[in-house]
Amino acid sequence: MKWNDLKSLSQFDELVEQSYEKPQLVFKHSTSCPISAIVKSRFEGDWKKQTLISQEQCFILDLLANRAVSNEVAGRLSVRHESPQLLLIDQGKALYNASHTSISVQDLADFLAK
Repeated sequence: MKWNDLKSLSQFDELVEQSYEKPQLVFKHSTSCPISAIVKSRFEGDWKKQTLISQEQCFILDLLANRAVSNEVAGRLSVRHESPQLLLIDQGKALYNASHTSISVQDLADFLAK
């Protein structure tokens, strides 16, 4: 899986704007957390079997390197900060929010199928 790095507030603004055209996926990841690494690896492995969202709509946010962006994501989308965390942003809102071991490609697919 190829992620687009989410590193700036202007990128986040663009991502939110793009969510009015197509849903956007954000994976908030702590590079120092072993649980985050395991969940990310499992998600990426399972993603290969899916065609849910195109690659250009998938973003990864390194929480340690981009704390201000992470705080803005949590505040603007009214979601509690967690790590790891998967957010599906559609129409400017976080419609799907999963964290830790609840992050699953299958759960995301089930949500999108509704």
